[in-house]
Amino acid sequence: SIRQVDVPFASPRCSYTKRFERYALELSRHMTIQDVASHLGVGWDMIKDIQARHLQHCFDKPKLCNLKRIAIDEIYLGSCSGYLTIVMDLDSGAVVEVAQGKDAQ
Repeated sequence: SIRQVDVPFASPRCSYTKRFERYALELSRHMTIQDVASHLGVGWDMIKDIQARHLQHCFDKPKLCNLKRIAIDEIYLGSCSGYLTIVMDLDSGAVVEVAQGKDAQ
């Protein structure tokens, strides 16, 4: 049977190291996804996954401990889509939550 060992220099269930991920992200600042993939010899979907994981890590869960004032905005997107409710931190301008509908909780 095949066994996988967790190592500190790679994320669980990834086929690349954290250093490779940082390098791909740095290249992505200056090159297109396709150019980065071609340069590194991997598929564009791997670069897209690396970028998505990075964005999720940075912006997934806002820090609510310092939240003092909020703004709530409801935007009408049209008859097919309905409403979108957005909650923002008034002090920093950061988006705290986005939800479908007017009665989002």
